[in-house]
Amino acid sequence: MFDTVCAAIQDRAVVEFRYDGGTRIVEPHCHGRNRNGTELSRAYQIGGYSRSGKPIGWRLYNVARIVGLRRTGDSFAYARPGYTPPRLGYDLRPLPRLGAPRVSSAGSCRVRRGG
Repeated sequence: MFDTVCAAIQDRAVVEFRYDGGTRIVEPHCHGRNRNGTELSRAYQIGGYSRSGKPIGWRLYNVARIVGLRRTGDSFAYARPGYTPPRLGYDLRPLPRLGAPRVSSAGSCRVRRGG
């Protein structure tokens, strides 16, 4: 799934998938692995299901629990404000300033901030 998510990040493509009992619609911003090797994606959820009842906002998704990932056909223009960098130990990087998405040698990818 790494290549699929990173391609969506690179293209700034909105994606949809099933996660924890419902369909989520998100703007993927950052993808990589934590210290334990768990594949994670940080995304801004713009619609769909939320167990908390708050379907809009930043989320960190365990990729192993994502089912049926697909592009919606929509795109997003810039990184959302309010991004909180992942905790130490994650190979997910904070969003840098302007520019194209980047894949690091450590095996993570992220969208660059712009507006």
